[in-house]
This record gives sequence, structure tokens and C-alpha cells, in this order.
Amino acid sequence: QSIVYNKRSWSQFTLENKLAWRLFYCVGMASPIAFLFVDVAQLSFKLHPGHVALALMIAFQTGRRLFESFFVSSYSPRRMHVVALLSGLAYYLFLPTAFIMPSQQFAVFEISPNQYFLIMIGTFLFVWSSYEQNKVHRDLAQLRIRHIQSHQSESGTKYFLPSGGWFRQVYSPHYMFEIVIYA
Repeated sequence: QSIVYNKRSWSQFTLENKLAWRLFYCVGMASPIAFLFVDVAQLSFKLHPGHVALALMIAFQTGRRLFESFFVSSYSPRRMHVVALLSGLAYYLFLPTAFIMPSQQFAVFEISPNQYFLIMIGTFLFVWSSYEQNKVHRDLAQLRIRHIQSHQSESGTKYFLPSGGWFRQVYSPHYMFEIVIYA
């Protein structure tokens, strides 16, 4: 039963966590691609390279997270309220406009060598952070899976403190890499 509704209380309208996150990432992957199609239609194929790069990076990031939601993440049986679901969907739906729309006002279709260098550095940081975040997500999922297997329990509601790797330097490396990815 994915959606539960109790007539007595609005607070009981929830959705399975796993399903909610997958919906977020589907919308997050589709919206920048749809935005590119709209951009193409409006500008007659005169896209700024930065628009294309940002849209593709957003689509890649959310596509990777969608992949992780199916094959890496170990979700607890907790549920997400419909208001949180709608907020997340709105976030992923409008995310491309926050990055791409303002740059259309200042669209310069020539990129200097210095800008290419900065784009290359930014792309490298994006790819590296995506890779490292994926490793951290796999480590976090394994903590829960190992605990469930060792305790012969189906309850995956407990969280455990990770150790090693990036967790020796940073308390929440997955969030740190998220910041680098979107920066």
C-alpha cells in the first residue's frame, strides 16, 4: 500500500519514502531535458553552451540519484507526507529555471579561453563529486544492509555512524559533495 489516507487527519496522507524519492528524481531528470526542448523551440537552436551544460549536469545528477534509489539505497519503512512530496516535486520541476533562466538575460554566445578553463574545472569538480557522493551513498546503504543481515531483522529504521573514508574528515560527506555538485 503506497498511499495511505485517514479521513480523520490530514497528517496521515503519506507516501512510501522509496516511491517519493523515485518520483523526485524522475521529475528532476525530465525537467532539464524538457527545458532544453523549450529553449530550442524559443531560440531556434541558438542555445548558449552554458545552458546545455547545466541542463545536462542536472539531468545526470538526478538520473544518477534515480539509479541509486533503485540499486543502492536501503530505505527505511518511514513514510513521506504529501506536502513534503509536493515541495520536493516543485523543487525538481523548477530547478533548471533557477540556473538557466537568469543566464538568458546575459546570453553571450562567445566563450573566452579563460571561461573554457573554468568550465573544464567546474565539469571536473562535478564529475569527481558525483563519483565520490555515489561511493558515500553505497557505504551508507551497506551499513543498514549489514545491520539487517546480522540481526535477522526486517526493520531498517536504525541509522549507524559510518567510519573511514571521507567520514574521517567530514561529518556528512554526502551533503558536502551535494554542495560541490550544485556549486
